[in-house]
Amino acid sequence: MLVATYGYLTSLKRVPAFATLTVGILLGKLVYYVLKFCALSSGMLAGGLSSTPLQTQMVLAPGTAAIFGLVDYYRTKAD
Repeated sequence: MLVATYGYLTSLKRVPAFATLTVGILLGKLVYYVLKFCALSSGMLAGGLSSTPLQTQMVLAPGTAAIFGLVDYYRTKAD
């Protein structure tokens, strides 16, 4: 999900890498939790929906996007 979102949004040329990566990470998490919820509801999986607190995930997602956004910025700036 992250790669597909990043590839699509960066092809638009107007969307910064930070925004693209943040959206990709959050969409990936959404898909993951929907699938996990379905697996839990059907009995295919035991346990809880989230093992990492939501606050931690909401800090780490943009933080990760910022790091990779900076890497992408400096990589494309060197080209």
